[in-house]
Amino acid sequence: MSTNAKDRLRAWILEHGRPIDGVELTDDTPLLEKRILSSLQIADLLLFLEELRGAPVELEGLTGASFRDLGAMSRAFLAEAA
Repeated sequence: MSTNAKDRLRAWILEHGRPIDGVELTDDTPLLEKRILSSLQIADLLLFLEELRGAPVELEGLTGASFRDLGAMSRAFLAEAA
């Protein structure tokens, strides 16, 4: 996985999510549960993930767990961006 892609994803969350201190956003911070991101932001997040990947995200088989935290999204969507 590209560290740059993960860093860009982290920056997107900090920019578009509820204002939080950057040190609060770790790889395992639950984004929806802590209301850092809303369910309405997931569509925009998907578009950004596609940009980072350089490929469409397959929606079939997608689960909420894929968006649980930064680490889960990195594994689910950016693993092949290495």
